[in-house]
Amino acid sequence: MAAQKILIPLDESIQSREILKVVQRFFHPEESHLILLQVVYPELEALEIPPAHAAREWTSTIFDYLEKYQSLEHEHHVERQKLLKADILAGLTKEATSLINEGYQVTPVVRFGHALEQIEAYIKESRVDLVAMVTHAREGIGRLLFGSVAGALVHDLPVPVLLLHPTVRETNNHKFQLMVD
Repeated sequence: MAAQKILIPLDESIQSREILKVVQRFFHPEESHLILLQVVYPELEALEIPPAHAAREWTSTIFDYLEKYQSLEHEHHVERQKLLKADILAGLTKEATSLINEGYQVTPVVRFGHALEQIEAYIKESRVDLVAMVTHAREGIGRLLFGSVAGALVHDLPVPVLLLHPTVRETNNHKFQLMVD
């Protein structure tokens, strides 16, 4: 029997890792292939050539310089992405060690782009059976400004989605994040 592919989207937060405990509780190592996916949103760093009306008095030398600058900046950006990807992949691999020691098959993956688009693309490409992730529990203006990747996935995906919604309890006017044991 082939192992069930479980995609676990992670971000830079510690909170996103809480889903790993839930997955370990409900899915056996010999039946599960865990895919740890971290999506990094790329920063646009290259200087763009302005539209003609803004650069009417520029000489061809300035345009040549900008084209060279864009090329160099692009190469620099690509190199930085390679280093960032290697660092994140190393971190995911280190995190996967305890799962591997428990017998899970684990594949760490790093992609660049918009989280929702990259998660959806990976699911289609890799024929994932289940997505397991933590929500950020954003409400109100936070949800409006930052959106909800988890919410969009629940509505758009043809595969089941297991969501862990972080719970908060108040004691003596202090809020505590409850973690999964």
